Amino acid sequence: MKQILKPTLLAGLVALSSPGLAETGQPQSPQPSPPLSPEGDPKLEDGAEMMSRGLQMLLDGLAQEMSPMRDGLAEGMAENWARQLHEGWQDLMAEMGDLSAYHPPEVLPNGDIILRRKLPQPPVPPEAATPDGGTDL
Repeated sequence: MKQILKPTLLAGLVALSSPGLAETGQPQSPQPSPPLSPEGDPKLEDGAEMMSRGLQMLLDGLAQEMSPMRDGLAEGMAENWARQLHEGWQDLMAEMGDLSAYHPPEVLPNGDIILRRKLPQPPVPPEAATPDGGTDL
């Protein structure tokens, strides 16, 4: 009996002390605060204008200092990108071999794209086991 009485009393006390039952009046809507604007206040207008000019001067100075580095970086990146693209294409062609040995790509219902060979590739010979019968990792 005590096991049922304690949780029931606790739930009742929590329900009765909740703010939903304690409030009896109409809900009050929050009053909007007046918007803050620099219009009409000359000090705020001058300060905002000075901040804008200062920020513009800072950004212009950074752009002038970074332009030589940016130009040199862009040239190096273009050469590096072209070299990596060429190496990647060569690796792909070496891996795939003759593209005429493949069927056209198929798009599966789940969005996967598969490439099937026209003729199955010969099986890869299993690697020789180590003398003790284990497998090298």
